[in-house]
Amino acid sequence: MIGYSLQLIFGGVRTVAQLDKLRPQLLVISLNLLLNYSWSIFFFRKHKIRNSLLICLGTFLSALGSISLFDKVNPLAAQYLWAYCGWTGFASFLNWRLHVLNRAAGGPQLSAKKRK
Repeated sequence: MIGYSLQLIFGGVRTVAQLDKLRPQLLVISLNLLLNYSWSIFFFRKHKIRNSLLICLGTFLSALGSISLFDKVNPLAAQYLWAYCGWTGFASFLNWRLHVLNRAAGGPQLSAKKRK
């Protein structure tokens, strides 16, 4: 869905001037993809649940921002991002619950060192 949405927004770009008009959309979706990528690293590799929660919330907010900015260019592209936004919202909720449960178990975060 994200890829098709990007195609609808950026697929017709042929000149630098056209790309300059889409700079806000490009910046927000790039931030979103960077946050999306970094979440896996913080959650699975580093076991930083609180940090990954903040990243997940940032991903959700940047998805909302992308929807708002994409809607100005191509409403269909914005509609395709709603499912992704719903998923990031649900993932944020799950990440938050995991954070709460781990705090209740005796610490602010469950780290790989504590489990050994």
